[in-house]
Amino acid sequence: MDLKKFYRIKTMQFSIYLVAIILTFLYPHLSTNWPFYLVLIGILLGNLLPIQYRSNFFSTDPGLILKRATRRLENSIDLSVTCIVIFFVLFFNFSW
Repeated sequence: MDLKKFYRIKTMQFSIYLVAIILTFLYPHLSTNWPFYLVLIGILLGNLLPIQYRSNFFSTDPGLILKRATRRLENSIDLSVTCIVIFFVLFFNFSW
């Protein structure tokens, strides 16, 4: 049951990231900071993950999504995606 919750939360988190990027392109002049706040909500949503699925950044436990990799790789991918989304939202929101 907790693994389903993990997948649901991650899916919602990445969906919020996608919506923030899309709406940044569609409505750039609506408000200057609201897409960034949406990204922050996505980041905070990650805190709802069950404790046993949260891991140290350098954890060598087996991965949950990438079964043949470690959680270190999954955490690196998650951090990279989050940083790229923050960059896109801030860059494209302020460049218009």
